[in-house]
Amino acid sequence: MTISDAGELRRLRAAAPAAEEEISNDPAGWPWWAESLTHVRDLATRLLRSDDLTEDDHRAAVWLLHQASGYLVEVERPDESVAAAETAVRADEARFGPTHPDTLRSKEALAGSLSEADRLDEARELIESVHADRVTVLGPDHPETLRAADTAALAALDLGEIDEAISRFERVLAARRRTLGDGHRDCLVTRHNLAYAYVEDGRPEDAIPIYTEVYDASVSLLGPEHPETLFTLKALGDAQVDADQPAEAAERFAVAYAARRRVFGEDHPETLVTRHGLADACFGTDRTEEAAAHLRDVVARWCARGDRGDTRLLNAVHDLGCLYYLADRDADAAELFEEFLPEFRAVLGEDSARTIYASAGVASHYVDIGRTDEALALYRRTLAACEQHYGPDHKRTLQVRYELATLHAEAGRDDEAIAEFERVLDGERALHGPHHEDTEQTRVDLVRAYQRAGRHADQVRLLERTLSERTDPEDPGTLQLAHQLADALEDDDRPEDAIRRYEPTLAARRRVLGNDDAATMFTAANLAYTYRRVQRHDDAIALYREVLETARAVHGADHPETLTDRHLLADAYLDAGRYDEAIAEFGRALDGRTALLGADHRATLLSAEGLAYALRESGRVEEAVDAFERVVDGYRRVVGADEPETLHAVRALARAHQRAGRAHRAITTFEELVTRQRTVFGERHEETLDTLHELADSCLRAERPEDSVFWYEWAVRGYRDTLGDDDPVTHDVWCGLADAFLAADRPEDAIGVYTRVLTARRLLWGEEHKETLVTAHNLAHAHQSAGRLPEAITLYEGVLDDRRRVQGDEHEGTLITAHNLATAYLATGRVEPAVELHEHVRTTAARVLGPGHPLALEAGLFLDEARGDD
Repeated sequence: MTISDAGELRRLRAAAPAAEEEISNDPAGWPWWAESLTHVRDLATRLLRSDDLTEDDHRAAVWLLHQASGYLVEVERPDESVAAAETAVRADEARFGPTHPDTLRSKEALAGSLSEADRLDEARELIESVHADRVTVLGPDHPETLRAADTAALAALDLGEIDEAISRFERVLAARRRTLGDGHRDCLVTRHNLAYAYVEDGRPEDAIPIYTEVYDASVSLLGPEHPETLFTLKALGDAQVDADQPAEAAERFAVAYAARRRVFGEDHPETLVTRHGLADACFGTDRTEEAAAHLRDVVARWCARGDRGDTRLLNAVHDLGCLYYLADRDADAAELFEEFLPEFRAVLGEDSARTIYASAGVASHYVDIGRTDEALALYRRTLAACEQHYGPDHKRTLQVRYELATLHAEAGRDDEAIAEFERVLDGERALHGPHHEDTEQTRVDLVRAYQRAGRHADQVRLLERTLSERTDPEDPGTLQLAHQLADALEDDDRPEDAIRRYEPTLAARRRVLGNDDAATMFTAANLAYTYRRVQRHDDAIALYREVLETARAVHGADHPETLTDRHLLADAYLDAGRYDEAIAEFGRALDGRTALLGADHRATLLSAEGLAYALRESGRVEEAVDAFERVVDGYRRVVGADEPETLHAVRALARAHQRAGRAHRAITTFEELVTRQRTVFGERHEETLDTLHELADSCLRAERPEDSVFWYEWAVRGYRDTLGDDDPVTHDVWCGLADAFLAADRPEDAIGVYTRVLTARRLLWGEEHKETLVTAHNLAHAHQSAGRLPEAITLYEGVLDDRRRVQGDEHEGTLITAHNLATAYLATGRVEPAVELHEHVRTTAARVLGPGHPLALEAGLFLDEARGDD
C-alpha cells in the first residue's frame, strides 16, 4: 500500500457520511455515496488485498465497504451489494479468523444483502451460523447476539415460517427488555418486527397496538421524520388497511407520504411505496378518483426510474387497473394491462395471480372491441396459467374457462363451447352445488349450446339430471326446467315424450301461476304445437283456442301476443284440413296485424303467407296465386329479394302456379328462384338442390323431358356431392332422372340409373322394402319401354311375387305390377296368362279401389284387346 493510498483511504473514511450506523437511516448522505461509490469500492477492495494494511486502515476499508453495500441496497442494486459485502467478509476472515466479532459483523451484513437479493436460503444459513458463533463467543444476551437472533427471525419469516418467526421474536424481545430496557432502540426494532409477523399471520388487529406504541416511542426517541419512525408509520398504515380501518390508515399514510417526500424526495422507492399505500387507503374510504390519481402518478414515476420489471411498479399497475374496472373504465384498465402484460409474464410469471388477472382483463377487452381471434388465443393461454396456478377446479379457473366457452359459443363454435361448458358445469357443481346461481347459469348456457348444435339427446339428459335434483315439483324454477325438458324432447323428435312432460307442467303452472300467466300460456302454446305434430288436431285446436281467449282477456284483441296466438290457431286449422276456418283466422290475424303493425311488417307478411297457403290448399288456387304474389312483393320491399323469407315465398308461389295449371309460369318462377339461390346459398346448398329437384319434376309434368333431364342431372351432381351416393334423397333424385330419361325416349339411360338405385336400395333397406320394390318395378318398366321384354317379364314376375308376399294381393302397387306384367305377356304373345292377370286386376281394382279407378278401367281395355286378338 502506498502512502497516497493510505491517505486517500483515511480521507474517504473521514468524509463519508456517518451520522447513523446504518446508511438506510441517513438519506442526507446518499448524494455523497452516489458520487463516490465507484472510487470507494475500487480503493477499499484493492487495499484489502494488500499485506501491509494496518488494523485501523483495514477496519476503515471494511467499514467503507459495509456502507457501500448498504447504499447499493437503497438504490436497488442488490447483486452489487452482495459482492461488496462478500469482499468484506473474505478480508475479515483472512485477517481475524471466522468467529472474530469483526468477521461476524461482516457476515451479518452479507446476510442482509443476500436477503435483499432474494437469496433467502443462503441468508438464513449464514445468519444462523453468525448467531451460533456469537452465542459461543459473546454469550446469548449480548446485544450483537440478540441482533443476530432478531435477523435470524426475520429470515425465517421471509421463508414463510411464521410461527417459528413469532416465537423467535418474542424470545428476542424478552431478552432485550431484560438486558437493555423496554425503551431501548433495539427493543423498538424487535417489537416492530413482531408486529410485522402478526400481520403476515393474518392478525393485523394484534399488530396495530404494537406498531402504535413503537411509532410513538420512535417519535420521542428518534424524531418524527427519522427513516425508522416513518418505516413504522407506513407499516402501521398497512396493518390498518388489512384490518379494514381505511380512514385511520389514510391518515397515517398521508403523514408518512408527506414526510418521506421531504426526507427522501418524490421519486424515492420508499416514497412511492408509501404513496401507493395512501392510494389503497383512499380507495377504502370511497375516494376512488383520488386513489386513481395517486396510482397513475406512482406508475409514471416508477416507469421514469427505468425498470419496467420492478415488482412494485407491477403491483401499482395491477391496483390501478383494478380501480379502473371498479369505476367502469374497462377500456382504460385493459389498455394499461396490455401495455404491461409482457412484464407481468417475465417478472411475476405466466401463472402468477396478477398476470392471470391482467391477461383475463385484456382478453375481455379484445372481445369487446371485436378482436375475437386474439381474445380466443389469450383466453386459452390464461386458462392454462389458471390450471397451473390454481388447479382445474378453482373458481378463478372455472371463470376463465366459462369466458372461453362463451366466446366459442358467440363465434358459432358450439362443439368447442360445449366441451368447455361441460367442464365448467362439473366444476361448479362440485364447488358450489347444483343450485348455485353460477351453476344454474352455466347449465342454461350449456343447454342452449346443445340446442344450437342439434345435440338434443344431450340436452335431454342434462335437463333430466337437473330436474331430478329439485325437491319442490311446483317451484316456478322447477316448472321452468320441466318446460325446457319438454322442449328438448320435442327438439329430439320425441313428440310423445314431450307431450308427457308438457301436460303435467301445464297443469302445475295453471295451479301455481294461474291460467293467464305468460309462462302458463307459453307451455300451452308449445303443447298445442306438439299435438299438431302427432296429428292430434282437435286437441291442438282446443288448446290454441283456450290460449287465444286468455290472451284476448289479458292483452286485448289487438295486442301483438293475441294476434300471434290467432295466427297459431289458423296454422292448426290448416294442418287439420279445416281450410275455411283457417282462412277466416288468417284473415283476422292479417287484418289485425295490418292495422297494428302495417302492411309491410314481417309478422303481417307471415299472416298473409299463411292465408295464401290456406287458399291454395282449399282449392282456391287463383286467389292463392294473387295472395302469394302480394306476399313476395312485400318481402322484397321489407327484407330484400335475396332473404330466406322472400325465397321461400317465391317457391310457394311457383307451387301455386303449378296447382293452378300454369306449368310455364311455375317453371319460369322455379328457374328465377334457382338463379337467386345459387347466388345467396351456393350451388350445393340444400335449398338450391331442393328447388332444382322441383324444377326438374315440373318440367317432367309439363312434358318437357329434355329440360327435365338437364335439371335432374344438375340436381343429381349436387346431391351426390353433398349427401353422397348412398343417401335416400340422392336415390329419389336418381329415380326422377330415370323417369325423365324414359319420358325423353332414352330407356337405356333409364335402365342404367334404375339398376344403380336398385342395387343401392337393396343394400340399404333389403329386398322387401317398399322403395326397393318400387325401384325394381320401375326397372322392369324401363326394360319394357326399351323393348327388352324377356328381361322386363323376369323382373316383373319377381317383383309381383315379392309384393304379394309383402304387401298383399290387393295392394295397389301389387295390382300395378300385375297389370304391367300382363301387358308384357300380351306383347310377347302369351295371351292366356295375360288374360288371367288382367281379369284379376280389373276385378280386384274395381272392388278395392272402385269401378271407376283408372287401373280397373285400363285393365278392362287390355282385357278386351286380348280377347279380341284371341
